[in-house]
Amino acid sequence: MKKIFCMLPVAALAVLTSCNRDELPLGSADPANVIAVTTEIIPIHSRAGYTTETLREFGLIIDSGKEDWTYNNRRVTGGALEGWTTDGQMYWSNRKEEHTVIAYAPYREGELTSASVIGVNVLPDQSNADGVLASDFLAMKKPSYVPENDMVDGKLLVAMNHMLSKVFVRISYPEAYAASDSNPVSNLSVEGMIVNAMFNLGDWDGAVPTTSLFLNPNGAEETILPNMLSHDPSAREVVYEFISVPQEQGKIRISFVAGGTSYTWSYDNLKLNSGESLTIRLSVDKEGVQLGDTTVGDWTTGTDINGGNPEENPEVYKVEEITSEKSGWSVLYGTPSMPFGKYGELFNNNPDSREGGWHSHILDGYDGSKNIGNPFCVIDLGKSTWLAGLGIVTSYYDVMPHYVDFYITERTEIEDFLTAEEHGSINCTSGTIGDDYMNSEVFDGVLARIREVDNGVTWTKIGRIEVPALTAEYGLKEYRLDFDEEKLGSALKSRYLRIELTPFAKGSFALQADRTKISELLVKKVARYNGVVVE
Repeated sequence: MKKIFCMLPVAALAVLTSCNRDELPLGSADPANVIAVTTEIIPIHSRAGYTTETLREFGLIIDSGKEDWTYNNRRVTGGALEGWTTDGQMYWSNRKEEHTVIAYAPYREGELTSASVIGVNVLPDQSNADGVLASDFLAMKKPSYVPENDMVDGKLLVAMNHMLSKVFVRISYPEAYAASDSNPVSNLSVEGMIVNAMFNLGDWDGAVPTTSLFLNPNGAEETILPNMLSHDPSAREVVYEFISVPQEQGKIRISFVAGGTSYTWSYDNLKLNSGESLTIRLSVDKEGVQLGDTTVGDWTTGTDINGGNPEENPEVYKVEEITSEKSGWSVLYGTPSMPFGKYGELFNNNPDSREGGWHSHILDGYDGSKNIGNPFCVIDLGKSTWLAGLGIVTSYYDVMPHYVDFYITERTEIEDFLTAEEHGSINCTSGTIGDDYMNSEVFDGVLARIREVDNGVTWTKIGRIEVPALTAEYGLKEYRLDFDEEKLGSALKSRYLRIELTPFAKGSFALQADRTKISELLVKKVARYNGVVVE
């Protein structure tokens, strides 16, 4: 049989067909029961996202309630022109009984059933069509499909809807900015958007919009960079687009530069529904930004919204807390962490002082511990970061540090000189760890190499946090070191951040433990400078 899939302008359309239904037995692997996929090509959708031509694979679930006739997360590959191929042969269990049919795109590896709860995310960087496409998500569910009753001309028709929200920002500008056919609008960004959602396939009834697609409670708030969709010099209008997970945000802010002037537009209580598009029209002149009508449409019709407060020439430094980027951080080297507080828990966005955190040996050397000096580590932030502030979350008062010193370097590359085994021991993720590792001769050699490399790096101290006393009053707290405008102007940029802890002196307090701990490292960055995104 041919494998067929087709796309609608507002939905992805797949057609699965069986042989003549009069030839179908009630349930068997007879060739007459084969589920096949065929295609039909229709006009292409004009905006970035999934279309007939761009879709190259999707996932398919057919759940009959019988293990032998249930197909979980079958990959369908190919294209509208060349045809589609399924991942293994599939058969109807019984054309008189109900099946649950689910299709979705893009395809993802791994175990997936009709009852799964999956993560659905959009990219913060949608500054080109590929970024928009990678953020699109399609799905369809027929929860009570009876082949004999519901097939159309012997075919199973599957229409996959856009499950997320599309936002268009249309900006018109004055003739004074239209010196040539080039686009005078640049550096457009949208702040305050959550980029992570969850989708409960089991609870979903197949309708769109749906509450079965909901914000991830641990989702990150990011700045989205939209794609420039079109520019019409004659109409003096430029259109940007991006895809968002459905959400209702307290406040968003759109920032851009037009004619060399920075502008921002803010809106309270923005609501985005799944499957709907939202269009925001802004008119820019030398007096500022004028809000036009804001309408919903295109994918499906939603609710109109109104309102907004334009702002010209925003603040010089736009500071943001680093959250989701922490997932790309790693410890390059340092004194060992402990099995009851691994290094990774120092920046896992979980500031719960009772769990996780970073433990390390302290200066004075308690029973079972060597005196190796102040504990320290060097964190690779993944890229050069313009730092705007630092902070820590402390744990219980008996394991708090007295001082935490922060250092940066101009070095753009420090060689990762530790072996995988040594990384496992330092980070407490594998091999010999904890006191057994600290007291080994192997560690003596590793520590000597660590100090040699660290001494060869030129470090500049940029700040210190002090915990006043080792008492309950100062435990379980957040301590911040926010940079003032003068320090922000120094452009303290670094890929590597070195932190060193000075413990309270042994014996100074009766309740002091033999470790020192940070539950979470907090870092702020300069995200925008004079309205321009900092790369």
